[in-house]
Amino acid sequence: MSVTDILNKSSAHCLALLASVRGLSDLSSVSIELVEAGVWNNLIYEVKTLNGNYYFKEYQEFVEIPNYSPPNISPAQRASVAQIAQDLGSNSFKGQHGLVPAIVARDSTAFVMEEVPSADHLLSYLSKGEYPKSIVETLPVALARFHNHTHLKDYSGTALADTRFKDYKLDLQYYKTAELLESTQKDALITFVENYKQQNLCVVHGDLNSKNILITPNNAAYVIDFEQAHLGSPAYDLAFILSELYIASIQFKDKAEFRDLCTLFVKRYLNTLEGFDRQQIAKETTLHLAAQVLYRFQGPSHAVWTSYVDSKARGEIISRVSNFITPDPVSILEIF
Repeated sequence: MSVTDILNKSSAHCLALLASVRGLSDLSSVSIELVEAGVWNNLIYEVKTLNGNYYFKEYQEFVEIPNYSPPNISPAQRASVAQIAQDLGSNSFKGQHGLVPAIVARDSTAFVMEEVPSADHLLSYLSKGEYPKSIVETLPVALARFHNHTHLKDYSGTALADTRFKDYKLDLQYYKTAELLESTQKDALITFVENYKQQNLCVVHGDLNSKNILITPNNAAYVIDFEQAHLGSPAYDLAFILSELYIASIQFKDKAEFRDLCTLFVKRYLNTLEGFDRQQIAKETTLHLAAQVLYRFQGPSHAVWTSYVDSKARGEIISRVSNFITPDPVSILEIF
């Protein structure tokens, strides 16, 4: 099938789902524009209607992806993971912390969700030495509530129980990072990852990077892209976003507002977390953070995440986090 045929088929698919959205009976003036073909071969369209705007996301079969070799997981499986996890996020991020766009229509390989209006991703702020207040005021609270909401629930019969993509990401970001370390650190990180593979304390977003956090003009933060969600530990998600905040805090350490950024985020998160061993989560976060920071500099997409970091800060960051990797790590609050 040609690219044109694929796009035409996807547009028709989008219209079919839109027809099921309450209040969208008139589709004669709908505008559908492709805005992204993601790394994992997903198609994302911006949809404009007379009644409001939406995003349509359709999952395609994996094709050859430069620098990546993901497992052959079907579009239906990936769509199911994303829909389940995004629904959980929408249900748990309530009230003033309602940070996940709701899905308004779906089928086995696609969904339509509410638009986040005029938003830009968090990375665009961090790379300029800026961050919106919602990052330390609402995001850590919302993230902890998501983990609380899914703590020790039984997801064994759902798509979230599939570990193939979880294992792939751990190989890509942890085992390959471990190969670059000296023997003691390598053994400590590998042992840690082997233990993480067995953890299923809650649902984690799985890809909580700064491009999956959208910031609106009024500084509200929204979380998107739950396709890599899996069963694991809260420490995984906490370290995922902290890795980028930590990098920015070193690059821009001369800016007063960055000095306490990570500490404020972690304290607000841990103060909201319920039912977990907070001390253990804080220690696990340190090792996750070290691996995630090293991956941001050494992984195949390093230019996306750290191109704004100068060589001096890069050296300092890599030296610091390498020393965090020990068999008995300190609490994440002790390293900032």
